[in-house]
Amino acid sequence: MASMQNNESGNDAKPWGKLTSFNVAYDNVNMLKESYTIGRRGECDVVISDIRLSGVHCRIYRDEDGNYYIEDLSSNGTFIEDEKIGKGNKRKITSGDKIYLLHKSKVPMNEIIGYIFSAVQLTESISKKKREEEEKALEEERKKTEKQSKFQEELGEEMQCCICIDYIYQCASVIPCLHNFCKRG
Repeated sequence: MASMQNNESGNDAKPWGKLTSFNVAYDNVNMLKESYTIGRRGECDVVISDIRLSGVHCRIYRDEDGNYYIEDLSSNGTFIEDEKIGKGNKRKITSGDKIYLLHKSKVPMNEIIGYIFSAVQLTESISKKKREEEEKALEEERKKTEKQSKFQEELGEEMQCCICIDYIYQCASVIPCLHNFCKRG
């Protein structure tokens, strides 16, 4: 029977992932910590008391960029679908990946130990990121507008007709003083 060590802090934490067990004998896992170990040893985050599993069979974690990985730490192998990861190797995982600790081809159906991984998108972090991007775009637009206004302000007198006080249309200049005015018919 699988058991979870109670390492989660508080009830307000939101999971970043979920492991849904293939076998009803083992619990589903809501992933709140940055890293989870699965294996026979009592210090694992998910303890599965089956002699066919390694003491620490695998580790599932996410990196600072929000990517999800599984690292194979076992002697017998950890599989994503039918692909063996290999001891000491890691693979990127995505929602819907089937992770086998005891592969379906090696044991009867009722003895399969594995999970379907689901990434849980946190709407708060997505909203925060979107809000930050919008604020950055607004700040860039404000700077651009400010720069254009300053340019128009600096050149305003140069671009203004001294006769009609509008922007110069078909510029004409008087020599030698170089006053500019509209050359309207």
